[in-house]
Amino acid sequence: MSAGFDKDWIEIVDLNLQVAAPGTQVAMNKVIDQFKHGDVDFVFKGNYMGIDPDNPSDTYDLRQGYIENENTSYPLFHYLLSDVITIKD
Repeated sequence: MSAGFDKDWIEIVDLNLQVAAPGTQVAMNKVIDQFKHGDVDFVFKGNYMGIDPDNPSDTYDLRQGYIENENTSYPLFHYLLSDVITIKD
């Protein structure tokens, strides 16, 4: 996901400022700058726990970050963020 920012091969889609929370664009610009300078290699990071919706025993701690496309050329992040996204049967 982050490969190519330094060569302008990829970019993040423009943010819809009408619906984004205040400060979102500033936060995005900071991360984009980190990608461009090679200061970060993860795509997802935060004080969250990811849970596989098909196998709740499969979890991923996002405090250390999740490196998208680390071992493959297509996105594999399929976890729901605990306490952020709730699925009810």
